Amino acid sequence: MFKHKHHQDPALFEIRLRSPHKNLLLIKGNEHECDRVPFQGSIKLSIPEDIHVKRIKLRLIGEYKLEYFARDNAGMVCDLISSTNCVLDIEWPNLLTDEQGELVFGDYGETVKKMSKKKSHSNGNSTTSLGGKSAIRTNESRPTFNRASSQPLVMKSGTSSASSSTSDLLQIPKSGVDGTPFKDRGATAKTSFLLPKGNYNIPFETFLPTNISETVEGLNCGHVLYRLECQIERGRFEKQFQTSKHLRIVRTLHPQNLSLSDTIDINNTWPNKVQYAVRVPKKGVAMGSTVPINILIVPIAKGLSLKGISGVLVQHYHVSIPNSFASPEFEEIFAKQNMPMTKPEDFSLDQWNIKSHFKLPSKLSEVTQTCDIKDSMIVVKHRLRISIQLLNKEGHVSELRANLPIVLYISANSGHVEAHHFDIDAHGAFLENKTIEDNLFKRDVSANHSLNNSSTNLAAENEQSSDDSSDNDADREEAAPPLYQQHMFDKIYDSTLPQTPLEQFRSQSAQASPEGSTVNLDSYFNMPRSIGEAFAMENKKNKKSSHQYSSSLDVSALCMVPSYDRAIDEDTDEESADLAPSYSNGSSKELAIDIPTARPMLPRAHTESRFSSHKRASKLFSRK
Repeated sequence: MFKHKHHQDPALFEIRLRSPHKNLLLIKGNEHECDRVPFQGSIKLSIPEDIHVKRIKLRLIGEYKLEYFARDNAGMVCDLISSTNCVLDIEWPNLLTDEQGELVFGDYGETVKKMSKKKSHSNGNSTTSLGGKSAIRTNESRPTFNRASSQPLVMKSGTSSASSSTSDLLQIPKSGVDGTPFKDRGATAKTSFLLPKGNYNIPFETFLPTNISETVEGLNCGHVLYRLECQIERGRFEKQFQTSKHLRIVRTLHPQNLSLSDTIDINNTWPNKVQYAVRVPKKGVAMGSTVPINILIVPIAKGLSLKGISGVLVQHYHVSIPNSFASPEFEEIFAKQNMPMTKPEDFSLDQWNIKSHFKLPSKLSEVTQTCDIKDSMIVVKHRLRISIQLLNKEGHVSELRANLPIVLYISANSGHVEAHHFDIDAHGAFLENKTIEDNLFKRDVSANHSLNNSSTNLAAENEQSSDDSSDNDADREEAAPPLYQQHMFDKIYDSTLPQTPLEQFRSQSAQASPEGSTVNLDSYFNMPRSIGEAFAMENKKNKKSSHQYSSSLDVSALCMVPSYDRAIDEDTDEESADLAPSYSNGSSKELAIDIPTARPMLPRAHTESRFSSHKRASKLFSRK
């Protein structure tokens, strides 16, 4: 009923990915735009007792699974298509000796292979599967139990040199290691390692191929998911330790991608009805963001009026296996909403200029990003369908539709993206936990909630031009530097003017400084004449700043204490995440090295004699 914890179980056994985003690797651009993708991390291990280890093995696996119902020409379900394949396999044979990973499968030209099952190593004996466990049998009537290969041999008198070479033991001289413990040391299949108790930070690294498949989740017919598996292999009859971690590999648009600068314009005419033009500032839109839409309608028929505007996000996708079967084209509709618009009273008689916006979904469990994975294994496309309802003079309603092809991508700087949490069981299967939401990128959640709460007021803000809205948007991953004319405080001295450089600087800064600026140029040039005057100026400055920002501070927000899970998620600094060192018992040399500046302690008798001598000398001087 209760899981028994052995005394040798690690106090901490965790895989940590070195990335600015938790359990997520962000790649900018497609395989032709991005460089080599570094993949780095470390294994955090804390063991309470000395243990013998055969090796620490790490593996990165990319799983591609598709499952859908095939239909015949009449539309009836005829078969269930299900397949689980591997798109990436990288192995670290032994992190104790080498931190570089080996690419087993997933290089250029390699698409998928069947997911291999775990094989039991029987050392030449036949292996029988009993409820997921392997039983070793020999030709003898009674099974022979051999010594675990990870345990060192006990040398006895009279043993030959051949028997001593059957096992090799490597031991770390100190407790706890930050790095590869046995780097550049030869190790064979019969080599075992003795790890003293303590804390270990074992790194791993490799380079991923640039055409690696990105994570795809949320589709009903297939997904691409990645997991890291780490296993500490010990003796044959000793307990093995294993842990797994789910990670995401996300591709975003390159900053120079044309989808971030190209606009979408649709101009058409409904004969004898209206002429219309629908414009979106950018073809590439980020998940969880708001898309500004400009609509221009020129009515031709008399008595027309605008009733409303609505929009939906349409998703098209299909899955396939190269040189094999492919699924039909699927279509789903998301985020149906009534879009805000300008009041009809504000329209002119000859044309209607409408400023509106569309809120994109922010959960990967609802909608998937636009993607095209290797050899079209998974293809996802999106279009934004805008419906304009027109009320005719006779009383009936006519609907005008415009389909805008867009590129829906995941951005770390715009929008707020969430996804369901995935757990991994002991067999390596992904279990989706719908009760827990993972934030893909760390950002101020309160700012996003305030943005969602004020979405009703965005219609008034959209009165600005679409060019201004596109310039102020944060969709671009890298913004260009500002022009020199925009640096208001960068002034050049004019030698033709009679003013001094200080007078020119003060006059020009006063003209260029915005209203309400708190910059005090006089205090910058007035240096304090004494320490008291400096303290007086500093107190005056602190009182002014406290009075200025006291109204903007929220006491309830400052008093909020983050939860334990949130504090752990925000602590991603590798240096601060290092474990505390473990000290050995009774080692005076280590203490002397740890505290090199400490003064040697004198014996108590010597200190008392020195104190008494000083006391007698003080009495002699007092008598004189």
